[in-house]
Amino acid sequence: MVRARLVVFLLLALPIAGLALRSDTGGLGTWPYTFPSSCRIALAESGLGTSGQARARQPADATPSRPAALDPITDFVRARFPDGFVGMKVDAGTVVVYRLARYGPAVDKAVRERFPAARVRFVDSTTDDAELQARVEQITADGDSGYWRSRGVTIRSYGYDRMYGAVTVDVAEDADVVRARLVGRYGNGLTVQGHAAAACFA
Repeated sequence: MVRARLVVFLLLALPIAGLALRSDTGGLGTWPYTFPSSCRIALAESGLGTSGQARARQPADATPSRPAALDPITDFVRARFPDGFVGMKVDAGTVVVYRLARYGPAVDKAVRERFPAARVRFVDSTTDDAELQARVEQITADGDSGYWRSRGVTIRSYGYDRMYGAVTVDVAEDADVVRARLVGRYGNGLTVQGHAAAACFA
Protein backbone atom coordinates (compact mmCIF):
# COMPACT_ATOMS: atom_id res chain seq x y z
CA MET A 1 0.00 0.00 0.00
CA VAL A 2 2.82 2.38 0.94
CA ARG A 3 4.61 1.58 -2.31
CA ALA A 4 1.43 2.18 -4.35
CA ARG A 5 0.90 5.54 -2.67
CA LEU A 6 4.53 6.44 -3.34
CA VAL A 7 4.15 5.60 -7.03
CA VAL A 8 1.04 7.78 -7.33
CA PHE A 9 2.78 10.59 -5.44
CA LEU A 10 5.79 10.45 -7.75
CA LEU A 11 3.55 10.48 -10.81
CA LEU A 12 1.71 13.51 -9.48
CA ALA A 13 5.00 15.24 -8.79
CA LEU A 14 6.46 14.68 -12.22
CA PRO A 15 6.77 17.86 -14.27
CA ILE A 16 4.70 18.14 -17.40
CA ALA A 17 7.21 17.94 -20.23
CA GLY A 18 7.14 17.83 -23.99
CA LEU A 19 4.06 19.99 -24.49
CA ALA A 20 4.02 23.09 -26.65
CA LEU A 21 1.11 25.17 -25.43
CA ARG A 22 -0.72 28.17 -26.78
CA SER A 23 -4.01 29.83 -26.04
CA ASP A 24 -6.16 31.76 -28.48
CA THR A 25 -4.95 35.00 -26.90
CA GLY A 26 -1.85 34.77 -29.09
CA GLY A 27 0.77 33.70 -26.56
CA LEU A 28 1.67 30.87 -24.28
CA GLY A 29 -1.36 30.13 -22.17
CA THR A 30 -2.72 27.87 -19.49
CA TRP A 31 -3.73 24.53 -20.97
CA PRO A 32 -6.78 23.13 -19.19
CA TYR A 33 -6.11 19.50 -20.08
CA THR A 34 -2.36 19.05 -20.16
CA PHE A 35 -1.71 15.65 -18.69
CA PRO A 36 -3.73 16.43 -15.52
CA SER A 37 -3.44 14.44 -12.31
CA SER A 38 -6.40 12.30 -13.39
CA CYS A 39 -4.37 11.19 -16.43
CA ARG A 40 -1.36 10.35 -14.30
CA ILE A 41 -3.49 8.33 -11.90
CA ALA A 42 -5.16 6.62 -14.85
CA LEU A 43 -1.73 5.67 -16.18
CA ALA A 44 -0.95 3.98 -12.90
CA GLU A 45 -4.29 2.18 -12.90
CA SER A 46 -3.87 1.03 -16.49
CA GLY A 47 -0.72 -0.91 -15.68
CA LEU A 48 1.76 1.47 -17.29
CA GLY A 49 4.12 4.04 -15.90
CA THR A 50 5.14 7.25 -17.59
CA SER A 51 8.12 5.37 -19.00
CA GLY A 52 5.73 3.17 -20.97
CA GLN A 53 6.94 -0.01 -19.28
CA ALA A 54 4.14 -2.48 -18.58
CA ARG A 55 3.31 -3.58 -15.07
CA ALA A 56 0.86 -6.20 -13.91
CA ARG A 57 -2.58 -4.66 -14.32
CA GLN A 58 -5.29 -5.28 -11.77
CA PRO A 59 -8.83 -5.91 -13.04
CA ALA A 60 -10.92 -2.74 -13.03
CA ASP A 61 -14.67 -2.39 -12.87
CA ALA A 62 -16.32 -0.49 -15.72
CA THR A 63 -17.33 3.08 -14.92
CA PRO A 64 -18.61 5.94 -17.09
CA SER A 65 -15.00 7.16 -17.38
CA ARG A 66 -13.64 3.65 -17.97
CA PRO A 67 -15.84 1.64 -20.37
CA ALA A 68 -15.84 -2.14 -20.11
CA ALA A 69 -14.25 -2.37 -23.58
CA LEU A 70 -11.19 -0.33 -22.58
CA ASP A 71 -9.05 -3.08 -21.07
CA PRO A 72 -9.89 -5.75 -23.70
CA ILE A 73 -9.14 -3.31 -26.54
CA THR A 74 -5.91 -2.18 -24.85
CA ASP A 75 -4.74 -5.77 -24.37
CA PHE A 76 -5.77 -6.72 -27.91
CA VAL A 77 -3.96 -3.86 -29.65
CA ARG A 78 -0.86 -4.15 -27.47
CA ALA A 79 -0.62 -7.89 -28.19
CA ARG A 80 -1.39 -7.73 -31.93
CA PHE A 81 0.47 -4.51 -32.75
CA PRO A 82 3.17 -4.02 -30.11
CA ASP A 83 5.23 -1.75 -32.36
CA GLY A 84 2.27 0.37 -33.42
CA PHE A 85 0.46 0.82 -30.10
CA VAL A 86 0.93 4.22 -28.44
CA GLY A 87 -1.81 4.67 -25.85
CA MET A 88 -5.48 4.91 -25.00
CA LYS A 89 -7.83 7.58 -23.73
CA VAL A 90 -11.51 7.64 -22.87
CA ASP A 91 -13.49 10.60 -24.12
CA ALA A 92 -17.16 10.81 -23.13
CA GLY A 93 -17.50 7.03 -23.13
CA THR A 94 -15.61 6.57 -26.40
CA VAL A 95 -12.35 4.61 -26.37
CA VAL A 96 -9.71 6.58 -28.27
CA VAL A 97 -6.90 4.45 -29.68
CA TYR A 98 -3.58 6.15 -30.43
CA ARG A 99 -1.45 4.20 -32.89
CA LEU A 100 1.37 5.07 -35.25
CA ALA A 101 -0.12 6.22 -38.52
CA ARG A 102 1.50 3.53 -40.64
CA TYR A 103 -0.29 0.87 -38.56
CA GLY A 104 -3.61 2.72 -38.76
CA PRO A 105 -5.50 0.70 -41.41
CA ALA A 106 -4.52 -2.65 -39.89
CA VAL A 107 -5.23 -1.61 -36.29
CA ASP A 108 -8.55 0.04 -37.12
CA LYS A 109 -9.80 -2.94 -39.12
CA ALA A 110 -8.73 -5.47 -36.49
CA VAL A 111 -10.30 -3.55 -33.59
CA ARG A 112 -13.59 -2.93 -35.39
CA GLU A 113 -13.85 -6.58 -36.35
CA ARG A 114 -12.97 -7.83 -32.85
CA PHE A 115 -15.11 -5.26 -30.97
CA PRO A 116 -17.96 -4.36 -33.35
CA ALA A 117 -20.20 -2.93 -30.61
CA ALA A 118 -17.56 -0.76 -28.93
CA ARG A 119 -17.49 3.01 -29.32
CA VAL A 120 -13.98 3.54 -30.68
CA ARG A 121 -12.15 6.41 -32.35
CA PHE A 122 -8.65 6.27 -33.79
CA VAL A 123 -5.93 8.93 -33.82
CA ASP A 124 -2.73 8.94 -35.89
CA SER A 125 0.34 9.28 -33.69
CA THR A 126 3.81 10.33 -34.80
CA THR A 127 7.28 10.28 -33.29
CA ASP A 128 8.32 13.20 -35.52
CA ASP A 129 8.47 16.40 -33.46
CA ALA A 130 8.75 18.46 -36.63
CA GLU A 131 5.42 17.10 -37.83
CA LEU A 132 3.76 17.99 -34.54
CA GLN A 133 5.29 21.46 -34.58
CA ALA A 134 4.15 22.05 -38.16
CA ARG A 135 0.59 21.18 -37.20
CA VAL A 136 0.72 23.52 -34.21
CA GLU A 137 2.06 26.32 -36.41
CA GLN A 138 -0.79 25.80 -38.88
CA ILE A 139 -3.32 26.10 -36.05
CA THR A 140 -1.50 29.22 -34.84
CA ALA A 141 -1.68 30.79 -38.30
CA ASP A 142 -5.39 30.02 -38.54
CA GLY A 143 -5.94 31.54 -35.11
CA ASP A 144 -4.06 34.70 -36.01
CA SER A 145 -6.07 35.09 -39.20
CA GLY A 146 -9.40 34.51 -37.48
CA TYR A 147 -10.11 31.47 -39.64
CA TRP A 148 -12.01 29.50 -36.99
CA ARG A 149 -13.53 32.50 -35.24
CA SER A 150 -15.21 33.50 -38.48
CA ARG A 151 -16.62 29.99 -38.73
CA GLY A 152 -18.10 29.93 -35.26
CA VAL A 153 -15.43 27.77 -33.62
CA THR A 154 -13.59 28.99 -30.52
CA ILE A 155 -10.22 27.34 -29.95
CA ARG A 156 -9.43 27.98 -26.31
CA SER A 157 -5.96 26.40 -26.29
CA TYR A 158 -3.90 23.72 -28.00
CA GLY A 159 -0.54 22.02 -27.95
CA TYR A 160 1.30 18.87 -28.86
CA ASP A 161 1.84 15.94 -26.55
CA ARG A 162 4.92 13.84 -27.22
CA MET A 163 3.59 11.06 -25.02
CA TYR A 164 0.68 10.41 -27.39
CA GLY A 165 2.34 11.81 -30.50
CA ALA A 166 -0.64 13.99 -31.36
CA VAL A 167 -1.87 17.56 -31.16
CA THR A 168 -4.66 18.30 -28.70
CA VAL A 169 -7.11 21.13 -29.36
CA ASP A 170 -9.50 22.39 -26.70
CA VAL A 171 -12.65 24.08 -28.01
CA ALA A 172 -15.45 25.95 -26.31
CA GLU A 173 -18.05 24.13 -28.41
CA ASP A 174 -19.18 20.50 -28.29
CA ALA A 175 -16.15 18.57 -29.53
CA ASP A 176 -18.32 16.00 -31.29
CA VAL A 177 -19.90 18.76 -33.38
CA VAL A 178 -16.67 20.39 -34.59
CA ARG A 179 -14.21 17.46 -34.55
CA ALA A 180 -14.72 16.45 -38.19
CA ARG A 181 -14.06 20.02 -39.38
CA LEU A 182 -10.81 20.30 -37.44
CA VAL A 183 -9.59 16.84 -38.44
CA GLY A 184 -10.51 17.62 -42.03
CA ARG A 185 -8.22 20.66 -41.98
CA TYR A 186 -5.30 19.38 -39.90
CA GLY A 187 -5.36 15.62 -40.40
CA ASN A 188 -6.17 12.67 -38.16
CA GLY A 189 -3.26 13.29 -35.79
CA LEU A 190 -5.53 15.46 -33.69
CA THR A 191 -7.42 15.10 -30.44
CA VAL A 192 -10.33 17.53 -30.11
CA GLN A 193 -11.67 18.15 -26.61
CA GLY A 194 -14.46 20.33 -25.31
CA HIS A 195 -16.27 20.80 -22.02
CA ALA A 196 -14.43 17.98 -20.23
CA ALA A 197 -11.01 16.35 -20.43
CA ALA A 198 -10.42 12.86 -21.72
CA ALA A 199 -9.16 10.26 -19.26
CA CYS A 200 -5.76 8.97 -20.34
CA PHE A 201 -4.63 5.37 -20.47
CA ALA A 202 -1.25 4.74 -22.10
